[in-house]
Amino acid sequence: MPPRLEDLLHRALVPAGTDVDLMTVFAGEAILVTGAAGSIGSELARQLARLQPRQLVLLDRAEGPLFELQNEMAGTGADGSIDFELVDIVNRNALARVVRATRPGVIFHAAAYKHVSMMEEHPLAAIEVNIGGTRNVLDAAEESGVPRLVLVSTDKAVEPTNVMGATKRLAELMVIERSERLGRPWVSVRFGNVLGSSGSVVPIWERQLAAGQPLTVTHPDMTRYFMTVAEAVHLILTAGAMAKPGDLLIFDMGEPIRILDLAHDYLQLMGHDDGAIGIEVTGLRPGERLTERLSDPSETVVTTAHAKILRAVREGGRSVRTAALIDELLRLAASGDLERARRRLFDATAVIVASTTPSSAPRT
Repeated sequence: MPPRLEDLLHRALVPAGTDVDLMTVFAGEAILVTGAAGSIGSELARQLARLQPRQLVLLDRAEGPLFELQNEMAGTGADGSIDFELVDIVNRNALARVVRATRPGVIFHAAAYKHVSMMEEHPLAAIEVNIGGTRNVLDAAEESGVPRLVLVSTDKAVEPTNVMGATKRLAELMVIERSERLGRPWVSVRFGNVLGSSGSVVPIWERQLAAGQPLTVTHPDMTRYFMTVAEAVHLILTAGAMAKPGDLLIFDMGEPIRILDLAHDYLQLMGHDDGAIGIEVTGLRPGERLTERLSDPSETVVTTAHAKILRAVREGGRSVRTAALIDELLRLAASGDLERARRRLFDATAVIVASTTPSSAPRT
């Protein structure tokens, strides 16, 4: 039997069965997925196709990966009800046309720039895509009366110290305030790293191992939360099905894993002696921190009907209005003023987090 990456987690996987009947929510619906050619988006496409939607619209701006997904989905038997749209969410008009034509009952918004160090180098692109693109999705969804929407977020959004996390924190807040205003079950879902996803550590190690090079680890004490892509997507679907207006839902990912231990386990899993291959510590990259958390002091975390899904509750249920800030950040990004945009992004995020912090709140 070939090695399974999920064996690196050293825990029981989240079962496919759930307290929420996904078929009753998604079967017969028109469903739109942004970022559909990425690691999360493509797995959303696979799992949603099995839930018998009336129409599945898979949208991405990456031509090659979308073409590969189209070829893959052609063999599922459901390809007759699947449409592929080559659209950038930053293109407000093109996105709105697709949403108006589809009139989806559900949108899964997975499109985003997610690479931490890359976004430190390109903060204007992060603002345009993660903030501006998200606003375009929300505007198009509101205009077309989309009942249900799910934003895929990240643990990097918790007390963010990097550009990617700060933009995703603002995206979360945009979804929350829009959902509360409209009274619709639009939800942000927050979780950590996805094992084996594009740009993550395991594919890097795969290439290094194939080349006979030492595996690289940025810091011996770095830890991360991990899930398989199948687990994460199953919980995204479940969270979308059970969401209430204004929800921010967090996945219980078990205990964080030390990356150095993961590297040793990976070599053993692949049948290699780590003494022969070696592990090299390279140092933290721009924007990285040693540990991540799934909630911060502005949130009280409570249980839900699902054992692996938690709800983050803000003090008094207060939301923060972000419209003027979003306009300002997008103007700065359009002007090319990198330093002012970066500074404003972090200043605003710090103020927003501090303005909703209760006197005491348990952390996950």
